[in-house]
Amino acid sequence: MFSLSCGLWGAEQVLFEHGGNLEKAACKYGYPIDAFTDFSVNINPLGRPPALIQVLQQGLSKIGRYPDPGYQRGADELGRYLGVPAESVLLCNGGTEAIDLVARAFQPQVGIVLEPTFVEYRRMAVNAGMQVVKVYRQPVAGQNDLGERIEKACQTGSLAPVSRSRKVLVFVCNPNNPTGDIMDISFLRRLAGDSRLLAVDEAFMDFVGETDLSLRSAASRSQHTVVMGSLTKILHIPGLRLGYIVAHPLSIAKLKKIQVPWSVNALAQSVAENINKLGLDEFLAQTRETVAMERKFLCTELAKHNWLKVFPSVVNYLLVRVRPDQAPGEDLVCYLGNRGILVRDCSNFAGLDQGYFRIGIKSRKENEQLVEAISGFSRERYPCS
Repeated sequence: MFSLSCGLWGAEQVLFEHGGNLEKAACKYGYPIDAFTDFSVNINPLGRPPALIQVLQQGLSKIGRYPDPGYQRGADELGRYLGVPAESVLLCNGGTEAIDLVARAFQPQVGIVLEPTFVEYRRMAVNAGMQVVKVYRQPVAGQNDLGERIEKACQTGSLAPVSRSRKVLVFVCNPNNPTGDIMDISFLRRLAGDSRLLAVDEAFMDFVGETDLSLRSAASRSQHTVVMGSLTKILHIPGLRLGYIVAHPLSIAKLKKIQVPWSVNALAQSVAENINKLGLDEFLAQTRETVAMERKFLCTELAKHNWLKVFPSVVNYLLVRVRPDQAPGEDLVCYLGNRGILVRDCSNFAGLDQGYFRIGIKSRKENEQLVEAISGFSRERYPCS
């Protein structure tokens, strides 16, 4: 199951809509920005590593001069953290700049996006002038023949005559947003090669913690694979914007040529330069333990409502669906919003509708608040259940 949309003028409009838009929520629901409990974002429930604040305070002295345009110290330290050579690392202004650079640098004619997934892959592919082919995965379509459908999509017709030498870029989010599942690494390896570039977004891989599930090392040695990532989620710094690309040094050179000068600010560079001094081993272990425990709690509590379906996840968020024969999903989203609780409406993810929403896992107190609010909705809507 796949569909075709063309990335040319007058083509499909890709909606720019993400979670964490507190200004919009404040206008809609009438709460002050700081009054919301925001489950619409999927960042670390433990907050920032304790040592990070000190790094940022020390970095303030750097904001009176231009940041290092080469990001060399940051690349050195981030390479150590990621387990790859520094020459295979490019610092970026968040994960979204990484996606944009990959979409533009290699000049592919076709972009294949495994949907439903982060909307920016499709949007950046459209902006780069690619012909976009959507290949659906779970929960829209099954996984069993996914490889065959991707191969078929690679051969799909184009507006111009198809040649065997045309470049194809395959975007994969692993673990995937919003579904929370993870793909087998051996399957992903088979997607790269010849005139096909595999671009894997591992923004949530730190929540999993198993290095053998990552393609970072392979990407540092191959010109057919790049890995994009972000420290936004795991370090709880969405406002700071620090992402990266891991790729072969020759690929990194291409990416650097089109990157805007000074796109990574001095404070973000300070985080990268000190990433190995933050005591992250203990912090990440605590994060994974907390996320696993709270994910299990939420899954257990939400499963008590037979009008909800919770999808399995390995990361710090859950995809949930209001069963289609029950209440409209937007009713629940609005019910929660009117009580100061935000969840992520997933209707702008390709293949999903307003019955789907995503919950970012938070602290036990906040998770209990969400569970109680959903139970309140259930008591009002299904008094006899």
